[in-house]
Parts: sequence; C-alpha cells; structure tokens
Amino acid sequence: MSDGEIITFNKRPSRANMQPIKNSVWFAKMKGSNKKLIITDNDSDLINNYILSTGYLGVEASSNLPLSLLSAIIISDDFNEQRDLNSVGTTMAGVNNETFLKIIVPKLDDNEIKEYDCKYSAFIKELSLLRKKINELKIIKSKLLDKYF
Repeated sequence: MSDGEIITFNKRPSRANMQPIKNSVWFAKMKGSNKKLIITDNDSDLINNYILSTGYLGVEASSNLPLSLLSAIIISDDFNEQRDLNSVGTTMAGVNNETFLKIIVPKLDDNEIKEYDCKYSAFIKELSLLRKKINELKIIKSKLLDKYF
C-alpha cells in the first residue's frame, strides 16, 4: 500500500468519497486491476486516516459471510476473472453495483462457514499486524536514511 496524497474531508477530489469501515474488504472495480484492501477491527489507522476513491467497491463481512471467507473470495483469481467478465464501459471498464451482483461465489452451509472461519480468521488478523509492522519499519528506515545521508 502506498501512502498516496494527503487530503482532508473538506478538501478532497470528487473521486475520493468512500470511507472504509471495520470488517470489510475493498477492491478496485476497474477491469484488469488487482488492488485489494482488507480492513479488520484492528485497522483503525486505515479507517480514521484514509478516504478511498469511488473506484473501489467495499463489502462488509457478516455472521453469514465472515471476513476470512469474504477475503478469500475477493482475493481469488476466479473473482478477478468474473469481475473482468462482468465489467461494463469502454475506456475505463469496470463493475458497477448491478454487474457486481452477477459474480458467482461458492455457497457453503453454516457448518462449512464456521469451520472455514475458525481455520483462517487468525491469518486475516496476522495480515493486519504485518501491514502495521511494515509501516513502522518504513518509518524507521526513513529516519535512519535522513540521519545518515
């Protein structure tokens, strides 16, 4: 994830209008793009400090679709292929709310969903922790480079 440009709520481009929320997965709607963002309940830094472009579409997790399963679906190659096949437009083709609903995902029963979440939810939390550690290391690296060079 790059830092992007600094904007405020009152001074932002018209395309910056999506507020990330906890326990959600965001993906770029544009055909051919592979930008994904998983927001856990530990990602308050992203929730409080970032506004996403309207080029992103977010899906909130629920008890029927836990964050671990939602993340697996959104980051899958099959999801990217279906998003691209359901994209509309010519210059900047992408999915919209209507064509997004045409994307087919696996249907699991309640037990399969619970088993999946028990097995993989820890990995989603680990991704969040690793992202924060990487950001901390980037800050330390920048300070060291400024100090010695």
